[in-house]
Amino acid sequence: MTVNRPGDVLHEKPIEVSVKDKSYAQEFWDAGQPKGLKEVMSNIILSTAASEGKMQMYVGFDREKGGFDEKSKRKMSAYRALAFEHGFLLSDFTLNENSGTATSQMFKVHELLDNY
Repeated sequence: MTVNRPGDVLHEKPIEVSVKDKSYAQEFWDAGQPKGLKEVMSNIILSTAASEGKMQMYVGFDREKGGFDEKSKRKMSAYRALAFEHGFLLSDFTLNENSGTATSQMFKVHELLDNY
């Protein structure tokens, strides 16, 4: 990941949510999520996940394809996009097949910029 700052020699890519994540996140919200879910997800990001520096959730696994199922991909992308709105960047999610959970590290965007 490269941070795009004025005057920098490298201008590969600013910190942002990927186009794929934006698309999956939009599909997640367009699927008619329950009222108040966005606020619940925001609270999870701002409380537990932000204080622990990681995000963890239960996910579905597609054994045939060897990865997350499509519903889980959309939910993880929705979390990633929402976290970014709150000033956090989520790393790729890592699957723990034994527990059925996926974990992502959380970083504060301003700290990434400060350490660049």
